[in-house]
Amino acid sequence: MRRKTATRLNMMKLLGVIYVPFMMLGYVGTGVVLVDAGVAYWSLALLLGLAVGTSFLAESFIPN
Repeated sequence: MRRKTATRLNMMKLLGVIYVPFMMLGYVGTGVVLVDAGVAYWSLALLLGLAVGTSFLAESFIPN
């Protein structure tokens, strides 16, 4: 039981470390590439919804 708790804590720390780079490079970078490629602006709303959903999911796993 103790090892399972330690593994969970390590995963939460990893999520806390990779969260911001993933959001900045992943979603913001994808948005820039889409705008540069001339994709319709409404598709950015889908990307924004995905980013917000990812944010809520990550915040439910990372404790305060």
